Amino acid sequence: MSGTQAGWIASSTYVGFLVGALMSGLLGDRFGRKVVMMWSLVLFCVATFVNAFATNFHEFYILRMIAGG
Repeated sequence: MSGTQAGWIASSTYVGFLVGALMSGLLGDRFGRKVVMMWSLVLFCVATFVNAFATNFHEFYILRMIAGG
């Protein structure tokens, strides 16, 4: 992995944080914070597990971004 790719991977989690924070606020108001938090935890666990089997940079980046959200 090149230095540029490592930088993209390091920042992918923060992109996921941004999108996740914006979406979870809206979803929390509609469905309840506890429900949204539980589904967020499930999404994190699944994305992190699947991330272990990523075969290329793009899959790895997208799954890291989803896990961050």
